[in-house]
Amino acid sequence: MRNPIIHIQKCFISLLVMVMVFVGFVGCTKEITGNEFLLKTQTYVNDLHDFADGMDQVYTLYFTGKISDDDFINEVSELKDIYNYMINKYDKFKEDNPIKAASHSYVSKRGINALDKIANAYKKVLDESVTEDNKVLDKENLSYDYMLCGEDVTASYAEYQTAIAWIKDAQKTTKSK
Repeated sequence: MRNPIIHIQKCFISLLVMVMVFVGFVGCTKEITGNEFLLKTQTYVNDLHDFADGMDQVYTLYFTGKISDDDFINEVSELKDIYNYMINKYDKFKEDNPIKAASHSYVSKRGINALDKIANAYKKVLDESVTEDNKVLDKENLSYDYMLCGEDVTASYAEYQTAIAWIKDAQKTTKSK
């Protein structure tokens, strides 16, 4: 017959080890404020700039007739792959830099939302450029969609830059007091 005290001790030790592992794991995740998060997004913003440059080249070549419909379809497919890679990389960044609950300022939230708007504008134009039956959207509608994407990106980037400038200014003001 098993000794119940030894069994209880083993269960208690096992439970204690599991709690310690859990606490250790949770303790390793360093949460940051929304302002800190936004200030750490420069690599993602650089990725967005690089993506925009590549996208501009492809669409300009297509609008000027320098590449065929088939080439454009292939290039858009590659752009979608690059876009997905970039978004997965940003998702990993967000995972590695969790934001403390209730630590967003109005400005940090607006800045982060602006980055999301930029990514969504790119996704929308990529998705609408080629129809489900693998045909290019007519040039008039495509150029209009692309123009709207550019306007959305420009407005959202200005919002992001304003948020960054405001946070940096607030940090300088806080440090000088």
